[in-house]
Amino acid sequence: MRARVSGFVFAMFVGVVLTTIASTAAVRTADLSLTLRGGQRPQLTIAEDNTGTIEIGDQKLGFVPKFDDGSSSALTISIYDLAVTPNRKLTDVRLTVGGDAVKTTTKPELLLSVPRIHGA
Repeated sequence: MRARVSGFVFAMFVGVVLTTIASTAAVRTADLSLTLRGGQRPQLTIAEDNTGTIEIGDQKLGFVPKFDDGSSSALTISIYDLAVTPNRKLTDVRLTVGGDAVKTTTKPELLLSVPRIHGA
């Protein structure tokens, strides 16, 4: 009986560990590089569907990466105005990992690029 209980506990432990590893491996993050008008270059690392934030003067902007289905080289960054409630979506920017920086239509204008992603 004791061997049976020990085997069950071990099997449960292995199941929990494998589930944790699988869920951790599924999280993709993007290294987002921004270039501001004054030349500042903040860097953010943001998990998919999470929000990275920066403050520029009295503005607070949120950046939410969403990877294209099945792709590890293309994604969309949604930019939000976090200074208002409810938060207002300003624009979407399509980026290629390792590609050229793209100018946003936001005020102030920003240059965005994604040099790397992790967990793909």
